[in-house]
Amino acid sequence: MAALKAPTAKDRKNGLPTSKQEAIKRGLTRFIGADGRERVIRNYGSRSHPNGLVQIASSRSSNRGSESRRATTNEQKLTQKDYLNYAKKNGYSAEQANQLFEENEARLSQYKSQKNPDLHYEHLSPSRSPIRGGVEHYRNIVMMEGALNLEKSDKLASTKAMREAGVPLTKQGALYADFNNLPLPTDQQQVDIILKDIADQPKPKTTKDVRKALTSNPAVEQVGEKFALKTLRGTATGLAAGGAAALYGGMGTAASAAEVGVRGQIAEQTGNPIDRLQQGIAGLSLGADIASYAPPLAIPASVASGALDVTNMGIDVVRGMIDEVSGLISKINKPFSRFSVPNLPNIK
Repeated sequence: MAALKAPTAKDRKNGLPTSKQEAIKRGLTRFIGADGRERVIRNYGSRSHPNGLVQIASSRSSNRGSESRRATTNEQKLTQKDYLNYAKKNGYSAEQANQLFEENEARLSQYKSQKNPDLHYEHLSPSRSPIRGGVEHYRNIVMMEGALNLEKSDKLASTKAMREAGVPLTKQGALYADFNNLPLPTDQQQVDIILKDIADQPKPKTTKDVRKALTSNPAVEQVGEKFALKTLRGTATGLAAGGAAALYGGMGTAASAAEVGVRGQIAEQTGNPIDRLQQGIAGLSLGADIASYAPPLAIPASVASGALDVTNMGIDVVRGMIDEVSGLISKINKPFSRFSVPNLPNIK
């Protein structure tokens, strides 16, 4: 039983079928009913509905609204407050925040106002993804042909492909891209990158392949990234403690050198200015350790290195506490959303 496909612009120009039988014969999912309304054949060839289930086709504007509502439900819709909070935390003006918010809203409205029924309003990182993506931001939206949209469905591309396509994986990522005016590929380039990555993903054949596919799944990959980041932060704190405890000698220098490397990995992964700052502090600590090998500077340089290590440890502790309290407040906010509970700044 051959699969049905969405009609192309050429199919529509030639006229859609006027019955379900004709639509199936032509291999199309759409036809015009006796009342003149367009209908769609869903689940054709499935076990539950081998002959397909006919429904009145939803308008694209209705679908676009549901996509936006789904993003809101997933807490992935960017608000003006999000832009203003980001600006305040990172030294940007409120004027710039408002301008960027309005630009995002205008671009989304432009996408939603498209009247071509053959183009679908599509999230490159699906709004249904509970772990990653679905950000309601123009960098994550394209107008995609129906056939390509069906091909993509809700499949997740790899993190690498998402980054190459300029797709923000989180709200913070979208805000960072906006405020730093990061370059963005064209819609067509974005679609090509994502679809190629999805097509290149190997189909599992054996139990070993299934296990490999699971662990390389982008959703699982994102959880792994978060776990790896948490592990790196713990390692960095431990190395700072080791450097502070050693104060003088090869152990302190080795700990500082290792800490610089780990802090660099964290900063590279997050792009967070505070992580960059901590990488710099670790670098200064390493410099002081090296200077301590010169006899006149041995004691002051060792003390300076220890102080810098303690500073980094203190920053880690404060960030960890803010993280814990922010998580607690988020849990409180969910069941009592009608009350105004202030959110602590996210400096993770």
